[in-house]
Amino acid sequence: MHGFVSVSRVADRPATVRSRRCADRWTRSDGGLNVCGRKSRVDGGCVRSRRCVTMVPRMSDVDRDGGQKSPQDGDDDGVDDEKRLFNEPGMRAEDIEYVQMSSSSASSASSTEGASESALPKGRIAELPLFPLGMVLYPGANVPLHIFEMRYRRMFNVIRETDNMFGIVMYDSKKQRMASIGCSAECVKFQPLEDGRILVVNQGKQRFRVLRVLKDTPYTTALVEYINDETPNEDPSELAVGVWTGLQEVLRLSNKLYSKSLALSDALKDLAPSTERTQGENTESRFRSLESFSFGVSAILDMPVVEQQILLQTQSLSKRLGKQKELLDFATQQLAAQISIKSALGDTKKD
Repeated sequence: MHGFVSVSRVADRPATVRSRRCADRWTRSDGGLNVCGRKSRVDGGCVRSRRCVTMVPRMSDVDRDGGQKSPQDGDDDGVDDEKRLFNEPGMRAEDIEYVQMSSSSASSASSTEGASESALPKGRIAELPLFPLGMVLYPGANVPLHIFEMRYRRMFNVIRETDNMFGIVMYDSKKQRMASIGCSAECVKFQPLEDGRILVVNQGKQRFRVLRVLKDTPYTTALVEYINDETPNEDPSELAVGVWTGLQEVLRLSNKLYSKSLALSDALKDLAPSTERTQGENTESRFRSLESFSFGVSAILDMPVVEQQILLQTQSLSKRLGKQKELLDFATQQLAAQISIKSALGDTKKD
């Protein structure tokens, strides 16, 4: 049974995401594993319940005075740059590419902040209805939504008659703008209710870059270009193995700390890198498999929305995997420290 997410709209802002069912301290309402967070903030676009408790403090969540920061506070949060996990060029909050929501800005939407048109990859171009939300969708991930606003009821009824495809883009509520890099989604389950509301389940397909906003009523439609990761100069297989090993270690320590017996999903296990799996694959096939694996890992890491967007936006597989390994290494250290403290206090059960 899916934990459907309610979608609402306040004033002229795009939809916000609110959980309809409390997730336990181990899983998000979308089935993800919390490895590095705190209590969720519903208004920040997290699909988890506000009562969901996470396991490890995030480095980017605490400022010098120990206060919490907003998921979209960006760079001005009082955290020293050298203490940030997302501090290198191209992987910072200020490097996120945005476009304005209005179609009146279409002429400027074709060029993104910090990237020249000539540097853009030349992929398949399509017209796509967009759903701006306070969340990030990755290729291969599933997101259930509860649709009750009229404009989006109409959108889902329209795409149901065509190809069931639309795009989800992260929305910055403070500056009233949406990210230019999003993920296309296919509506794989459509359940209309008697009062006109709709329950839908959607699966992430492929990333895209917004080239131009075509119209903004009754809902936003844009011309988009589908993108993939750039082919790496070096084989990232060893880095991917490190991420997989780190993820399993975090789960092992988490199970020990909280006396749980949870396991990673079969879908993610199928994507996991291994020597046996890659021996028979050609370079391109292996690279695409690792790309899918990196998105599968991103989908279950609990991070601020802007950091989720950075991992979606980057077209460097090595950078994405490297950042994931940093996050998992940090989570491992924190969990090990908590286990040591509980063991010293006599609270850890004997193995």
